[in-house]
Amino acid sequence: MLPSMDNHHLFELINTTSAAGSLRLLVALLLTKWMLCAVLIGYLVLWVRGSEASRLVLLQVALAALIAVPMAELVRFIWPTPRPATLGVGTQYFAASRRAGMPDGQVTILWALALRALGTRDLAVWSFPLLAAGLVLGFCCVYVGINFPFDIFAAFPVAAISALAAWTLRSRWHPVARKLQGLYDRSMVAFRRHFFPPSS
Repeated sequence: MLPSMDNHHLFELINTTSAAGSLRLLVALLLTKWMLCAVLIGYLVLWVRGSEASRLVLLQVALAALIAVPMAELVRFIWPTPRPATLGVGTQYFAASRRAGMPDGQVTILWALALRALGTRDLAVWSFPLLAAGLVLGFCCVYVGINFPFDIFAAFPVAAISALAAWTLRSRWHPVARKLQGLYDRSMVAFRRHFFPPSS
C-alpha cells in the first residue's frame, strides 16, 4: 500500500500527458535516462585529472554510493511499494519495471554522493549541484511516470544514512582506498609501458 492518497494526487499533478514529440518531454526523457551517467562521467574526469590526495577523497565519497545501493534494495525488500505502471496510474513513457519503486535508486546515489561530499573540504563545492541534479532527476522520473513522488522523497533519508555510515567508516575505509589508489597507479604504469614504451 502507498503511504497516502496525497502521493497519488502529487503524481497526477506532475505526471505529464504531453504529446510524445514535445520538447519538455524529450528533455525529461533524456535526463531520466542519462543524468546519472553524466554525473559518473564527471566523477571519472575528476579522478583522471586529480592528484593522489584528491582521488582518496573521491573514494571516500564513492563509499557512500556503495552503501546506498544495498540500503535502497533493503528498503524495497522490507517495504515494497508498487510503481505507477503496476497500479495502472498515469502515463508512462518508459517500459514498466516490476521492481518496487521506493526509494528511487538513481536519486539515492546522487544524494548519497552529495551529502558525503559535503563532509569533505575538496569536494564540498559539488554537494549542492549534486543535490540539485538529484532533485531534477526525481522530478523527471515522476514527470515521465516511472515513480511516485514519495519514491523520490524516500531517497533522501536513505542517502543521508548512507553518507553518515560512510563518514563513520572513513578511518576503516582509508586503508582500502589507499590500496585501490595504489592498484590504479600500478595499472596506469603498466598501461603506459605497454602502449607507450619509451623510445630507445
